[in-house]
Amino acid sequence: MHSKGLKFGLYTSGGTNTCAGLSHGTRPASYPLGVGTGSLGHEGVDAQTFANWGVDYIKLDYCGGSLTAFPAMRAGIAATGRQMYLNINPYSVNTGFPTNFASDGTLYVPAYADMSRISQDISAKFTSVTSIIDTSAADVAWAVPSYFNDMDMPEVGNGMTADQDTAHFVIWAMMSSGLNAGNDVRSQSAATQALLANKAVIAVNQDPLALQAVLDTADSSSTLQVWTKPLSTSGTRVVALLNRGATAAPITARLSNLGLGGSVQATNVVTGASLGAVSQSLTQTVPATGVVLVKLTGTDPAVSNGSLAAQGWIWSAVQSGNVAVKAPAGGATLPVGATATGTVSVHGANYVDGMTVNAPVQIVYRLNGRCTTFQSDIGLDAAAQGAGSVDYQVWADNVELYDSGLVTGSMPVKTVRVSVTGRNTLRLVVTDG
Repeated sequence: MHSKGLKFGLYTSGGTNTCAGLSHGTRPASYPLGVGTGSLGHEGVDAQTFANWGVDYIKLDYCGGSLTAFPAMRAGIAATGRQMYLNINPYSVNTGFPTNFASDGTLYVPAYADMSRISQDISAKFTSVTSIIDTSAADVAWAVPSYFNDMDMPEVGNGMTADQDTAHFVIWAMMSSGLNAGNDVRSQSAATQALLANKAVIAVNQDPLALQAVLDTADSSSTLQVWTKPLSTSGTRVVALLNRGATAAPITARLSNLGLGGSVQATNVVTGASLGAVSQSLTQTVPATGVVLVKLTGTDPAVSNGSLAAQGWIWSAVQSGNVAVKAPAGGATLPVGATATGTVSVHGANYVDGMTVNAPVQIVYRLNGRCTTFQSDIGLDAAAQGAGSVDYQVWADNVELYDSGLVTGSMPVKTVRVSVTGRNTLRLVVTDG
């Protein structure tokens, strides 16, 4: 496999059987046994065996096993000294597991996996596709650099319409999900092969900034939606206009709601066709249960010297609530999606400017090499009333520069100060403790 330029992926489970083993006896005789072949209780020796075999990618299913298998396999991989990508699935035959996977503290997935399933199994139905989109959207604030939400393998070529296949594949790419073909490649049509091998769509998925698309709520309804994803190159955004309805309809994305300015050029990503210059807004007619994917090239807001409060970000994700901003005196217009607050108070100290958030939340700014230092006081604000715990992280160009460790309401305010000299992006992260 390696001699052919490929990497070696292998499947196992966190139970004593694989999922195929659990289904044995209810499927055709040709169905793989998978009985007694799970990794539960043998994670260390299995990880070493896989390393000896030259495995590069491990898919660790659940299959009626134990959640302890996931951290055990992560530790086993670390002990081998071989870099093996770990994709876990806490959901198979585990229907009671919450789809907002980390909210109950059962399993903080980014600590134990490079990628994790965030939903029950997909099926080749557009209703299944859209339900997983909604689940992934709710979990976007958990996806830090080097960890991705897995929306399950694409069902492209398995019986949906051509428009539905395109919408499915495009949104998976926008969400930075794993793209594991779920169809039989031996009998796929030319159209299916062309979609799965579309280099421009795959480039959106593999963009180094590694952000997951978020919904532009100001321009979206329940059926006509605008999803936006900044790319690593400054001033570039990809926008997916998704029609979840039963009839074709125009969908409009306003540049002001995307935080994009300057002279903006548009390109259809799937076809490569130029859509010309865009002024104020972009409107495209989108087929029923279909998508139009557009790359916009213009000017992103870049931060300047001074307080970050009220400066425009390029991307934000909050699982619940909003980012509330208290601008300094004479501050500029609030960032797109922010709300105003009159008070930022931590342990009785009132700040002249700052932001309050509900964990988990993430905010990304363009620095474009213009800044030298990021500094802020951090702590649980008065609204927390002494309850809960959080963790603060600062990333620049997807490198973690600071981690606060566990912060509770009884701890004094901390100050983070890090160098961002030469960095192009700044990412502020707050997770549940």
